[in-house]
Amino acid sequence: MEAPPFVCRELARVAPNLRLAWAGTFSKDELNAGSYALVELYPRSVYGPDSKPHIFQDSWAVATGWDKYGKTEMKRIDRGPVFNKKGGLKPDWDLLAQVPVYKVNLTELGVPNEAVHTTAFIKTVREWYRPFIKRYEESITQAQRTLEHQVQDISKEAFRRLWRDANKPDATGPTVAWKHARDEIKAFYEKPKPLENYYDARKAFR
Repeated sequence: MEAPPFVCRELARVAPNLRLAWAGTFSKDELNAGSYALVELYPRSVYGPDSKPHIFQDSWAVATGWDKYGKTEMKRIDRGPVFNKKGGLKPDWDLLAQVPVYKVNLTELGVPNEAVHTTAFIKTVREWYRPFIKRYEESITQAQRTLEHQVQDISKEAFRRLWRDANKPDATGPTVAWKHARDEIKAFYEKPKPLENYYDARKAFR
């Protein structure tokens, strides 16, 4: 199991956060059984904590599992190494700020391990990755539009309810008998206004 350096460099040119990885599997007949995979480095703020991620995709080091009660839980897993941009094993990203997210197993896509060592593989990834990013951006835009429509619908419904309640036959304000309100109204109008006090004060100092 090794990573072709030129492939790792070209992957980083396709997308700076794209990395090649090796998804190992157990085999009695093969020493380094497994297949190549692609991972993408996500900001930790986007991915979230390992125990409760914000996205539906698993990180390279964590897999979704279930406990004995059937409740979802995240389990640590050792899938294999993630190669840096030069094909080495030393991470070239910030381990605290970035998370390698498992994107796809290449063998499951029909790409054998031998094909990963060719330039044709890079061309395939480039053609696949660009539409993927475009579809992702379009899905985000559509989600924002859906949210805006939902907010508008809620606002319209709230206005309709207020309008309907305000126009009900019994939708009147609190009623107070005139004999109880007369003295308060009279006192309000007889109370000196702030503007009148202001001019009275100026007259006193002239």
